[in-house]
Amino acid sequence: MRLLSGRYAATLDISKPVTLTGAGTDTVLEAGGNGSVLTAQSPDVAVTNLRIVGVGDATAGEIAADDGSMWDERIRLTYGYGDAGVRLRDANRSRVENVTVHTPANGIVALDSPDTVVRDVDVHGTNGTAGFMGVLPMYSQVVVEGLRRP
Repeated sequence: MRLLSGRYAATLDISKPVTLTGAGTDTVLEAGGNGSVLTAQSPDVAVTNLRIVGVGDATAGEIAADDGSMWDERIRLTYGYGDAGVRLRDANRSRVENVTVHTPANGIVALDSPDTVVRDVDVHGTNGTAGFMGVLPMYSQVVVEGLRRP
């Protein structure tokens, strides 16, 4: 599916194999600051040549632990289930390439999505720690090349 240059105010939920290709940074997906912008729950999804803005800043919840014993669980819930520009879930063999993400949360999250490739992605945070998890693979073998956090 090809998206022409322009601004698209929407959140996308992809549930079948598809290639979504924009016309570069002039193709903008915007969620208005609520939730993840693009969520794919299918193998063989490709997202290329576009810009993503308006990512929400929600996390999945807080875990109270003062001794460090719940560190893994805190990271898993806070980042792995928080908002993202692109969220891949059970999306084996997917590809995200030539994408720019402006986010107060995560850039790209790959949950249970082995054999995924993330290439030439820019993740811009709104401050020093926003966009901290540029690409977050969880329970996934992911190849990451050319990740930039300007």
